[in-house]
Amino acid sequence: MMQPPENPSEVLKIAVVGTGYRSDAHLSTIAKLPDFYRLTAVCDMIQERAREAAKRYSVNDYTDVEEMLKKARPDVVLATVPPEAHHTVACLAANYGAHILCETPISITQHYADEMVRVAAQNNVKLEITENVWRWPHERFKRMLVEAGVIGELRTARLWYTSGSYHGINGVRTLVGSEVRRAVGMAKVMETHLGRRGTNLYQYRVFGPKDAQLPVRFAESTIATWEAGLLEFENGVMATYEFPISSRPRGNAWEIHGTEGYLSGMDVVLERERRSYRIVTETDEDAGAKVVTRVRLYEGENPVPDLVWENPFVRYKPSDADDVARMDQLIGIYRAATEEIEPEYGAQSARKDMEVLLAVSESAMLGGQPIDLPLTQETNYERRLATFFEQRLDKSS
Repeated sequence: MMQPPENPSEVLKIAVVGTGYRSDAHLSTIAKLPDFYRLTAVCDMIQERAREAAKRYSVNDYTDVEEMLKKARPDVVLATVPPEAHHTVACLAANYGAHILCETPISITQHYADEMVRVAAQNNVKLEITENVWRWPHERFKRMLVEAGVIGELRTARLWYTSGSYHGINGVRTLVGSEVRRAVGMAKVMETHLGRRGTNLYQYRVFGPKDAQLPVRFAESTIATWEAGLLEFENGVMATYEFPISSRPRGNAWEIHGTEGYLSGMDVVLERERRSYRIVTETDEDAGAKVVTRVRLYEGENPVPDLVWENPFVRYKPSDADDVARMDQLIGIYRAATEEIEPEYGAQSARKDMEVLLAVSESAMLGGQPIDLPLTQETNYERRLATFFEQRLDKSS
């Protein structure tokens, strides 16, 4: 984990492109880090949305990214636009000398991701991706447990995720501590009464009916997508992955099984010892507000003192796990920009998380044919997905 510097060398100007629902969380965290950042502008193609965010934070609003870059001259650009536009915003920001913090996933294809990396390097700016899962305090703590050998030698993992499967892939890949070398996948689009909960827009565009139009509101649609995969890691761990048609009853979760026990959600079970523990994120009250302080194991009501994750961002008063992760991201790109070091997660790690899902989808398109990783060429799945967006751009131009 990147530790926050005791005395930040300078305050950087930061601008946020995309003021939809996800930006609200980022903007609230930026406001807690005045030693590192001064929010200088927000930009969104929907003018009313940009103006509303600008008014809340007393900054200038824009509807054109290049105009914002020319006038505001931010040191860092946080991109919270849809994934198919990540490469456009990132490359434009890099060409204006701004470091980039980009929402997840890094992009929708290898080509677009590689273009982001190339343009950032060409302009000598840093590129980081806001993958939050491995930065959550309880996930940091899980990694401590695995590295300490608490559950023994890892053997298998299970993952099911309905809101950004790359997050789940990141969580499992980080805990397994190895890279996926082979993937097998299946996918299907179906009608279900469960509606929006289990719909992946990109999966629908590729595996849905030919020339079918996306519903205007998925919340009112009965379309669902289902995907599953079998993943083989280089260290021999085998994992199953599923994007279910509904998040019920378990929600997003993953399990890691070892020779001595397993991690399942926040539960730690040592089977040979027949003992069960719970991972607990502790908080303190500060001026009436909840602040995340540490993570540790509890056996019943009793804390286990052997392993403890201490929050290095306590003085900035993070309110929950995702607030901690956002601080980690923001301070990480700050340090990368001011100290000439590489981001802790980085574009290459983000690309690996994306590649796993591309391989699962490619396998599904090929009737379950195993796909080796890393990928060495553009997949059929990517070509179909990119074609959809290119056709849409042609129609709008």
